[in-house]
Amino acid sequence: MTQIKELKNQLQNAPRSEKPAILNKLAYILRRNAPEESRAYAQEVIAIAAANGGFVKEDAIARRSISFTYHVQGNQSAALPWAKEALQLMEDNNFTDELVTSISGLAVIFIEIGDYPQALTYFMEALAIGEEVGDEDGTALVNYNMSYLYRVMKEWELAIVHILKVLPRWEVINHLGLPYAYNGLSEVYLELGNAVNGRLYAEKSIQITQKTDDFHSLALAYLHLGESLRQQGKLDEALAVSLQGVKIEERLKANLGVIVHYLTIGKLYIQMDQFSEATYYLHKALDTAKLLDELPEMMNCYEAFINLYETQEDFKNALKYYRQYTTTKDELFNEKKQLQLTEMQTRFDSERKEKETEIYQLRNVELEQEINQRRQAEIKALRQFKYYQALLQNIPIAAITFDLNGRIENCNTAFEKVFGFTEKDIAGLKLVQLFSSKYSEDIHENMNQLLNNHSLCTITRRPHADGTPIDVELYAVPIVVSGEQTGVLALYHDIRERIAAEATLRQAKQDAEQATRAKSEFLANMSHEIRTPLNGIIGVAGLLLETSLKKEQQEYSQIIQSSGDAL
Repeated sequence: MTQIKELKNQLQNAPRSEKPAILNKLAYILRRNAPEESRAYAQEVIAIAAANGGFVKEDAIARRSISFTYHVQGNQSAALPWAKEALQLMEDNNFTDELVTSISGLAVIFIEIGDYPQALTYFMEALAIGEEVGDEDGTALVNYNMSYLYRVMKEWELAIVHILKVLPRWEVINHLGLPYAYNGLSEVYLELGNAVNGRLYAEKSIQITQKTDDFHSLALAYLHLGESLRQQGKLDEALAVSLQGVKIEERLKANLGVIVHYLTIGKLYIQMDQFSEATYYLHKALDTAKLLDELPEMMNCYEAFINLYETQEDFKNALKYYRQYTTTKDELFNEKKQLQLTEMQTRFDSERKEKETEIYQLRNVELEQEINQRRQAEIKALRQFKYYQALLQNIPIAAITFDLNGRIENCNTAFEKVFGFTEKDIAGLKLVQLFSSKYSEDIHENMNQLLNNHSLCTITRRPHADGTPIDVELYAVPIVVSGEQTGVLALYHDIRERIAAEATLRQAKQDAEQATRAKSEFLANMSHEIRTPLNGIIGVAGLLLETSLKKEQQEYSQIIQSSGDAL
């Protein structure tokens, strides 16, 4: 509150040139807790900018603040055009230091509309720009808002990841958004059933907001603190905290916050079996939601009433509210789709008008630029053509290109060397004319395969200019330009040396196998011829040993016998 008073005092004494900046600061500070007052300050900035023909950046920031006030009040259809106008001014005037924040704010509106893919697209764009220009504060804000997207989508783990990216920086600089980050973490932990951490971060948020008079964040923190106490079974304490929160929301006239608190209190009374009090607060929530035509909150109220009457076993009333719930759900679905369709139509109309404006405002300078760009594109295309032409000419493999009718367009030097033809002689000929009719069937089969957009790899023969057949490994692929086949590239790898080498290897293998067979036959024959006389020697040596021999003779006979056995 002190800061607001100081800014208001500055505003009274400030020269007109300094007023827009002060007004924007007031609009920014009040945008959550006093959206109507914030909007009035921002409108004053726009009026000053219009009257003086300047202050473009302040004008854009003011429009962004107006968008946010409508967003806080739940009026996304009013918030969207203001956010787009702000972003357009930022982009047109290259205010890069404000781009990230503006894109992120636009993404948040798409979250509320229910177009999550579009929101995520804007967030990705904002992160890319933030990294490029080094906008750390803007990038931190994007991560915080992305955590909100994932909370809405109930992707709790991703929500935690993005909040934790924010906290280190915001805690160091004591950022105004810090209590909201703590509230976000508290919400996630409560959804995950971690009441202890949920309470911890809710209390952290309360400690900060009680010092800064950020009542909107304080009410939100009381909501989360009450939920953590409810999860811990401390219903009386939870009720007391929730009643504190609803008083703040009623004082702020924060309509959506009031509905959520009424609902929370009603649900607590249901748990406490105090059904008349529960009915009172649920009706207050539903009446407020109907007054604002807030279909999502009306659905939440109907769900709470269903729970209330089912608990009392009043199934007639439970069915009544269930029917109202389904009707509202269908209406909400149609409303979201209509809003998304309207946004798509608006986007299309805007883009079309921009294109028409560009066409009508085209001048000679722009025409000259376009001509230069086309000339540069032609030079680049010609350079690329020459590059690929040189590449084709200099590869050491015979190459040829031909059109879809099989007519030769060009060939390279290697082709001329391998086959003995010159490009001048063969250009315009069909392949079946170039190579003899002996190969026509093979060529037609290959062409059919290639014209059906299939590549080809095979070993075949093609004749030299003098008629000598040449063994080649043929690689052929369709040439496709912009998705359309325009011709064929064929590569002929001369494999005569390879085939000759393979033939030499085969002959060497046959020779080796023949030598092995001869050796085996020799050993078999030798084995038979040696075995017979050896048997005689061994037998006679045995007979000698059975006669009376001298010691020396006996030793010699034993040597003969053992040597024979060994052989």
